[in-house]
Amino acid sequence: MSVKNPDGTRSNQLPLVVTEAPAPVVSEVRPVNSCSSSAFELLGANFTTDTIVELENQVATFAIRSNTTIWVGSAAGGPGFKVIVPAPGGGEASGLTPSPVECD
Repeated sequence: MSVKNPDGTRSNQLPLVVTEAPAPVVSEVRPVNSCSSSAFELLGANFTTDTIVELENQVATFAIRSNTTIWVGSAAGGPGFKVIVPAPGGGEASGLTPSPVECD
């Protein structure tokens, strides 16, 4: 890759390496400790800014806290979830949502 300057000259060429995103990995699912919430956290690896979280094929309300942690706002959609990192590369991981925290 090089850059063309306004006077018509070009910069030195530099290689540009683009790598595909790896598939997400979910290693742990934790309920958020709140009696009034069905929120949960996904712990794992390879979460990117393009990551999508689905509950029963509907995009969930979620926040990516880091490349290893996602907070999901509600498990109301159903018992399963899917984490998707879109192509190029990427892939998906899935699992079951945790049971809500029981309170006395």
